[in-house]
Amino acid sequence: MLHISDDGFGGFLVFEEPDLLDDMKGELSLAAFAGICVTTLLMAVMVNPDSFRDALCYLLVGLFINMYFRGGASLPFFRPLALPFYTAFVLSSTYSLVTNAADSPTMGLLMLPLSAIFALAASLAVFGCFFGDNEPVAVTFVLGITAISWIEAEINNASFHSSTFLFYLMRVITLIAGLWALVIFVQWLVALFKGEVRLRAQPLNLVLVGVGLIPMFGIRVFGAAAATQTAQSILALLFFGSYIALAVISKQTVKRMFRDVYGTVDILLLPMIICSIFYYAQGTYFHVSSEVIDAFAGFLRDFPLAYEFAHTFQMILDCFGALFGEIGYTVASLIARIFDGSVPRFTVPPFISFVLMAAALIPGVLFLPDYIEDSISARSQKKKRR
Repeated sequence: MLHISDDGFGGFLVFEEPDLLDDMKGELSLAAFAGICVTTLLMAVMVNPDSFRDALCYLLVGLFINMYFRGGASLPFFRPLALPFYTAFVLSSTYSLVTNAADSPTMGLLMLPLSAIFALAASLAVFGCFFGDNEPVAVTFVLGITAISWIEAEINNASFHSSTFLFYLMRVITLIAGLWALVIFVQWLVALFKGEVRLRAQPLNLVLVGVGLIPMFGIRVFGAAAATQTAQSILALLFFGSYIALAVISKQTVKRMFRDVYGTVDILLLPMIICSIFYYAQGTYFHVSSEVIDAFAGFLRDFPLAYEFAHTFQMILDCFGALFGEIGYTVASLIARIFDGSVPRFTVPPFISFVLMAAALIPGVLFLPDYIEDSISARSQKKKRR
């Protein structure tokens, strides 16, 4: 409701009195809408989670390139090569989402706008971070790839795998990435000869990758012996704890040895990402037709250690599936006891285990070392004041 009041200086003020009931209704409406959107998207994903294997593979390859080849001292001219894989991720994931929901008339109707929202969010997440401060290029890719992926998935669903338009789109994107990489390579060479680039980060990255192999080696050795859910849960906790401990130790060591090197120690996760790439590439039909994607998929399948990498990641998923299953069983059994009921033990599906594991492990490696460091420094300062 609008109100008019004298401002005391010969004028007047017009203001709207807040209505708490209307505000609450608005917040509840937004929450309900968000809940419907998220629930529908999750239902569509769970119809066939394996249909997202190739989309995850594309995303993980792009993340691998972004994580390892960044900064002037880490061969940055390879970083643009992540662009085709990010594009393929948005295209493939939108297609999988739409086809999973196609069998249900209700879900299919809801998926018409929701798939557009998903494609927009996925494009914004990958291209927004990839292009950084270059807003015009980022907006062009976000809106363009969102529109293309939605139209191809919704309208040209039957010809998605053999779409000539997508084939040439991926070729153009690959050419853009190659030319961009060439320009950065020339700039990097000039800076290198001028002495403006130090290659100290490259061996440091290799050392961190080697350190990140320790938890992977541990779960590969002891994973076969963990036959029960309890043993697998303990192994998953040890795996998680060892990564956090290595992140804390590595961060402190890097800061003391290389005072001019800054950043996170997320390179530790690269061995796990490599194994996950091989895992999701096994038995996957790559939806997006592209020369680069086809060549890379062939390399992943024919690599001599492909099975070992994939099997190691399968062990990780089994252990974390058991851990999250134990947590879910504990919570569900406590709720069931209220009604004098009981629930059987269960394990979490691999796709959900991967999502939950990533949600726990990535923030732990990225932020916990800084949090622990700040806590230690705060305590030391308090002791000095005393």
